[in-house]
Amino acid sequence: MSLLKIRGRGMFPMLGLLLLAICWSSQQSVIAQDSAGSPSPLGRYLLVASEGLYVVDTDGHCSWSYNPEPYKGQGWVAYDDLVYDGWALPGDRFLYSTHRYVREVDRAQKTIWEYRVQGTTEVKTCVPLPNGRVAVLNSQEQAILELEPLTGKVLHRIAVPAKGGDHTRYTLLRSTPEGNYLVALRTEQRFLEISGEGREIRSFPVTGFPVVAQRLSDGGTLCAGGFGLVRLDPAGNNVWSFTKEDAAPHFPLIYASGFVELPNGRLLVANSDWHYTEKDQNRSQAFVVDAEKKIEWTLPATEFGKWKLSETEPRTGLIEHRVCRIQPLPWCFRRWQGHFACPTNRLGQDLSHLSRRQSMLINCGMDARRRPVSGRRNREDSLLREWFFDPASASSTGVCQPGVVRQRVLEFPRKPAV
Repeated sequence: MSLLKIRGRGMFPMLGLLLLAICWSSQQSVIAQDSAGSPSPLGRYLLVASEGLYVVDTDGHCSWSYNPEPYKGQGWVAYDDLVYDGWALPGDRFLYSTHRYVREVDRAQKTIWEYRVQGTTEVKTCVPLPNGRVAVLNSQEQAILELEPLTGKVLHRIAVPAKGGDHTRYTLLRSTPEGNYLVALRTEQRFLEISGEGREIRSFPVTGFPVVAQRLSDGGTLCAGGFGLVRLDPAGNNVWSFTKEDAAPHFPLIYASGFVELPNGRLLVANSDWHYTEKDQNRSQAFVVDAEKKIEWTLPATEFGKWKLSETEPRTGLIEHRVCRIQPLPWCFRRWQGHFACPTNRLGQDLSHLSRRQSMLINCGMDARRRPVSGRRNREDSLLREWFFDPASASSTGVCQPGVVRQRVLEFPRKPAV
């Protein structure tokens, strides 16, 4: 049952078995806690908020955070450094965007590269693309720009003319599996789907502040914003919605922001509390809702008091947490200098066709660039079988689809006999 074949005598084979047993029993404990109401139905995840990025572990505690330095006069307004969008990338790197710049940092919080605009121009959003580029919106140029990482060089420009000023023209941007873009046009109160060549494909008008739209696994589109959630089928017909009135018996819905598509028609949605006006109106910061509009889980604002920085709105004096996005992350245990990949049946994936040993080796990578889980290369360790979800099956959210599993065998050179 061990991951690595360790030949010879000694305590290390038994230690490996012991660690695997602990890993398995711990996972069963966590799964049991989930059924009783855990901090998150996702397990480990990235929380993106206006003041920074947080990696939250399965127990609800923050294990890593990054908070950009506060405003120092480098822009035109005192909100230049507010984070609007962010992503965890392969190789322990993170991408995020503010009003004035998009930046990639590593786990040591070192800036890898940055694209910055001048004057009143705004960026707000960033999207890592399958070809390695990063897409952003430039409010002054009124265009989607595809950037080359490390240099920030503009490789491709797609014109997206829109009404409004620099701050009110756009909100967030997302790409689709077809190679198109979904753009939130704030002043016009609609979402626009546009091709990589700049051809307008369709428009989705909404009855309120548009925040983000995203392509779903069934080919439909989900739109989120101050109006709640609207789900459209592939033909663009409204087939489902979740409004403020639907949420009212459970909690106040302020701004439906970043969301994650879960199995069985469920959605994990960030309830962003920008500019709320009444005390405790922001008590639920995220929630899971099913196709029948049943609320399965909520993330209370009280969870943030332990580790999250927040902002005080000057006009109301109320504390705002301003959650923008939640991204599920792989979950693993460390083994010496390497890793054990442990169960990630945290999103409801159907792993019933796998044996216990196989399911213990699942590693849910975001894309093909995800570095493999590696074993220790000495002590005559020679073979690691890594079971992982096929990146081609992952949706645009980075959430792996159930039941698509591949096996990769990694050969490491043996340590020469002395």
